Amino acid sequence: YLCKPVPSDQKMFPAERIQFTEELPEGRNWYIFVAVDPNRKQNRTSDPGVVCAYARSHLGELVELATTYRKFGVNDVVETIGAYAKTWKPEVVFIEDTAGQTYLLEWIAQGKNEHGLYFRVQPVSRGPTQHKGNRILALQPVVETGKLWVKSRESPVYKEMLDYPFSKSDHALDA
Repeated sequence: YLCKPVPSDQKMFPAERIQFTEELPEGRNWYIFVAVDPNRKQNRTSDPGVVCAYARSHLGELVELATTYRKFGVNDVVETIGAYAKTWKPEVVFIEDTAGQTYLLEWIAQGKNEHGLYFRVQPVSRGPTQHKGNRILALQPVVETGKLWVKSRESPVYKEMLDYPFSKSDHALDA
């Protein structure tokens, strides 16, 4: 069932409601943040990790600035976060904090100081009461009101939204 497209009348995120942009719309105050789901396992069957940069306006608009979606080694994820921090200058970097990834928080804190980058690192714990599906569905009002912009139709976020909840992956949506 995971590879079957959702019938158009049952889509949770209708494609016609998703906007496309390469630049931030002007005339708004933007809060820039980076979200990271490193998923650092290094085996063939492990899921890819995601590092994405977003801007949120005071009007509730959400704009995808960049997304990197692949399997990461420790150095890879730290370097990607650093590159995003230099490019987008986020106020905060949210990192999924699981038992196996706690060390990553320390590495990022050390790396940002060494490179003169200034942002807050905020671990995000996803406990047993916080179901991934509920977190993803929280995006639905943003999409329904036409306040989500993605970079292109090739964006992992866009592709996952089209077939959610039956998409092959939902990692970019969950990040």
